[in-house]
Amino acid sequence: GFGYHEFLQFCEDIEAEAMFVTNVGLSCRFRNGDYVDESQLPVYIQDICDAIDYAIGDGTTEWGAKRMKAGHSKPFPLKYVELGNENWGVRYTEIYTKFYNVLKPKYPQIEFISSIGFGDDETRLGEVDMIDPHWYVKSDFFWKNTHLFDNKERGKYKVYVGEYACNQEVGSGNMEAALSEAAFMTGMERNSDLVTMSSYAPLIENSNRRDWCTNMIWVNNEQVIGRSSYYVQQLFSQNRPDTNLKVLSVGEPVQGKVEVIAGYDYQKGETVIKVVNGESEKLDLIFELLATSIRAKGRIITLSAASGKDENSFEIPLLISPQEISYDKFAREFTYNFKPYSLTVLRIKTSL
Repeated sequence: GFGYHEFLQFCEDIEAEAMFVTNVGLSCRFRNGDYVDESQLPVYIQDICDAIDYAIGDGTTEWGAKRMKAGHSKPFPLKYVELGNENWGVRYTEIYTKFYNVLKPKYPQIEFISSIGFGDDETRLGEVDMIDPHWYVKSDFFWKNTHLFDNKERGKYKVYVGEYACNQEVGSGNMEAALSEAAFMTGMERNSDLVTMSSYAPLIENSNRRDWCTNMIWVNNEQVIGRSSYYVQQLFSQNRPDTNLKVLSVGEPVQGKVEVIAGYDYQKGETVIKVVNGESEKLDLIFELLATSIRAKGRIITLSAASGKDENSFEIPLLISPQEISYDKFAREFTYNFKPYSLTVLRIKTSL
């Protein structure tokens, strides 16, 4: 089976930093909110210590020695430990503080994550490395909250958006859902000094045992397909800039479901612009680039659909998938026509 050791090995193999989510004696508040007696909490703290030691401890620790005996002499790349999952309220914040005060001095290299979101619980927490808000919502929520992070306090903690998806009133996960997620992601990327990590959820589901309609990837015995939301994640991942660039809107503000974000890729020497058009009409935008040099030829990748209700399926798995073209009309000032229901990435060779 795929146990803790295999999980850590998998992270090492794909050169990923590992995150382990722990039990702190509280059940998920969305289930029943059960909790153990406070006298039992030391057992849970010790379990967490044992798990961390197995991942990164040396041979002088009981569980570090067990890892070495299992054939892995070097530490695994464990960096994050989340204390609880979808727990909040006074009881949780008190428990988190107790656990943090024991664990952080012992493992200062680990970032300990609290499962609270934004709200009153923030004020009850003492020191915290990172919080983990979750959102499963209608598409309008994401469109209305693209600037949610812009004015959040800096310096208190980082944010890991550990679960999010548009999963309500969007069929089995249509283009309307995907574009609302893309719009919300522009806000996360624009505020990447605060939102340092995010992960769409749920990731994968076997279509023969359906539990949740909007998983990002579907599998059966013969096929693996990605929903339109998968390709949104792919485009953001493959076109992630090294730094953000300021975007100023001049003239009449664009009306409707439209978001724009820009950044710079130093390795490739490219300005990267992402435009989300959630409207049913084409969108003409005029761009002015403040760069010292601009090449006319670049690339444009577009993810679009004929309708916001369109969905990928096992019958037509690539109905909504990225299409890339070469474009030779980039300039200091240029106009581009964006398709309806689209996420578009412009990659322009520039020197800042």
